[in-house]
Formats: sequence, structure tokens, C-alpha cells
Amino acid sequence: MVLLSVVATLAAGMVWQQWKAVQVETAERARVQTVWILNGALDWARLILREDARSGHPTSLDEPWATPLAEARLSTFLAADQNNNAEDNGPQAFLSGRIADAQARYNLRNLLTEGKVDPRQLSVLQRLCTSVGLPTDVASRVANGLLASAGGGEADAPLAPQQMDDLVWLGLDAVTVERLSTVTVLLPVPTPINLNTASREVLAAVIEGIDLGGADRLVQARTRKPL
Repeated sequence: MVLLSVVATLAAGMVWQQWKAVQVETAERARVQTVWILNGALDWARLILREDARSGHPTSLDEPWATPLAEARLSTFLAADQNNNAEDNGPQAFLSGRIADAQARYNLRNLLTEGKVDPRQLSVLQRLCTSVGLPTDVASRVANGLLASAGGGEADAPLAPQQMDDLVWLGLDAVTVERLSTVTVLLPVPTPINLNTASREVLAAVIEGIDLGGADRLVQARTRKPL
């Protein structure tokens, strides 16, 4: 009986080790295939943008790059066996994506001009804050924070933000940053707004003298002919 118990224990251990090895191999295979798919999607995006640059046309929302990649089911492709669609084989895999024009949003780098806060640009950001339901003093906090971080010489100066999520370094909370991210962006250098891709809220904020109604008319006009 003792010998039988030892044999059974060893056999169970061998079966478990084999099962574990199969699971590790399956997970690694799925990871590698997923990386291939993501690389293919990135190559597709590069090709679309390269062809768009060659066209010489104004960047607008009626071009191929603005067409989103519809959600595609990849579970069957990622699995090696034919039973991948069974419910007990884990979650289904899908791929979707889109290319967005960063210049469709207001660039926070525009707030600073020659080491100072530009009052006109500050007014633009204040209007954007109002449009997304944030108090206007958020604009001043962002501008002063970017100015302080740009100095870099003071010991208590905040780190210079490199992306929108880094705005929490300036004392903003995550909810505020999330709302700002819908209408603003943080690019390495100042950039103009692309009137052909910007939302009506951004257009109404950056173009003095027009309201949301005027911005709507501008959006309708650009759908007929890019500006």
C-alpha cells in the first residue's frame, strides 16, 4: 500500500507538471500572437499616415485615417484549437482602434510665450474649462504650474509634465485631468489648432467672437469643403 501511494503521488505530480507546462506554453503562444496583431495594427496606421502625408491635402475628417477600425473578433485566430469559441476557454479577444489628430485639441504648451503666461491663451483655456464643466481657476493653476516647472531652477518647482496624466504633478485631481483631456493635449512644442478636426467646443474657445452656434456652422461648412 505504501508503494502504491508513492507511485500515485509521483504520477499525480507528473500530470500536474505536464498540465502546467501546457498552460504556460498556451499563454506564451497567445501573448506572441497578440504582439503580432498589435504590430500589424501599428504598421497599418503608419501606412495610412504615410499615404496621407504624400497626398498634400489638408488634414480633415473625410480622409482614410479618420475611419476607425471596427471591432474585430480575434479569438479564433489567437487559438490553436477549433474549440476556442467555447465558453470555458477564457475571454474572447477583440481588436479595434482609431487614429486621432492631436491638433484637434488645444495644446497646453501654447500657454507660455517667451517664459511668460500669454493672457490671450489663458482666456482660451478658461473658456475650455467652462465648456467641460470645470471652474475657470483651473486654467490659472495649469498655466502657473507649467510656468513654474519650466523654470527648473527652484528646489520646490514641480516636475515638467510630459503628458496629460502628469498634470496631477501640478495639483490637479484625476477627474479634472480626465475632463481636460477631452479638449486639451500636451505636446512637446506649441502647435496651432486644426480647424478641420477640432470639436465645436474647441473652435468656440480658440476663435474669438463666435459661440457654439457659430462653431456648429463652421463644422458643417468644413464637411462640405476642408478649410
